Amino acid sequence: MTIGASMTAFTCMLSITAPAEAAVVSLDLTNAGTPGQNITGVNYGFGSGTSGGGPKIVNDWFPGGANGDLAVRYLPGTELWNGLNTGGGLKIAMTGGNVSSKAYALNELISSTGVIWSDNWSETLFNYAPGGTQQKRANIGPGNYLGLQSQIGSDYYYGWLELTWNPSEVTSGVARLLSAAYETTPNLPIAAGSFTSVPGPLPIIGVAAAFAHSRRLRARLRTGSATKG
Repeated sequence: MTIGASMTAFTCMLSITAPAEAAVVSLDLTNAGTPGQNITGVNYGFGSGTSGGGPKIVNDWFPGGANGDLAVRYLPGTELWNGLNTGGGLKIAMTGGNVSSKAYALNELISSTGVIWSDNWSETLFNYAPGGTQQKRANIGPGNYLGLQSQIGSDYYYGWLELTWNPSEVTSGVARLLSAAYETTPNLPIAAGSFTSVPGPLPIIGVAAAFAHSRRLRARLRTGSATKG
């Protein structure tokens, strides 16, 4: 390695930034948000009968009670609503169009790349019937996850929601929410279904330590050149 190359390495070490400590936190679905609501079970606890029920509104659910509102809806009457809608900065990853929530596979990265983020109920619901014409999202089998994104100021937080959705189990379909989590570090992607943070930037190396390393390296290079001479 030349002296010039060693200085380049030294400069690179100084340019590395330190991330905040990353952690993935589980989100409670049995006592979710404010007020605490149980949104597990068949159709979020509404069952699969013909009467259904009004929406359960879960305020301040994501991330970790700081921001983001979630509503779960099961109305099997003329509207045939079944699914989720969001507000308060919380959005769901879409592929585009009505009933188009994206299903992520286990460990697939959830980030801002390659998806549309929406809080529009016509897109985030699994089933609804605008004007009497029923629209249903395709089946979501076990081991699949919705992507979640919340914006606080200029920062974005990402999470996942494990669920199953069977559009043919009853007229309005059957959804089951199983588990959820979010990444506490802003702007850091999360792996679907994982409770381990994805690797972030390398930690910063102290200026003094980097400079000392560069001096030692240059001294070795000079010694080597003198020996060869």
